[in-house]
Amino acid sequence: MINGFKVGIVSNIKLSADTTGRVIVSLLLDNEVELPKSTIAKVISSDILGSKAVQLVLGHGTNYAKVGDTLQAAQEDNLKQAVNKTIAPLQKKASD
Repeated sequence: MINGFKVGIVSNIKLSADTTGRVIVSLLLDNEVELPKSTIAKVISSDILGSKAVQLVLGHGTNYAKVGDTLQAAQEDNLKQAVNKTIAPLQKKASD
């Protein structure tokens, strides 16, 4: 997804051949989509039932990714992390 629009599909998910535990996700994008190499592929929740999607946060520049290139990855905060980020400033203010 780019800005909420579907621009392709996840075509494959596999564990990396090394022992790092990394996951390799292959994307099959529409032909007209050009991604700067600095684009970030972010795993997000797409609904309240826990379905996942890949959000492409477009980078800058005119050096575009080619077939087989690897993008940087990120993951959306889970519910506990999001609540902690919200509560932490309130706890600090209450303790001051």
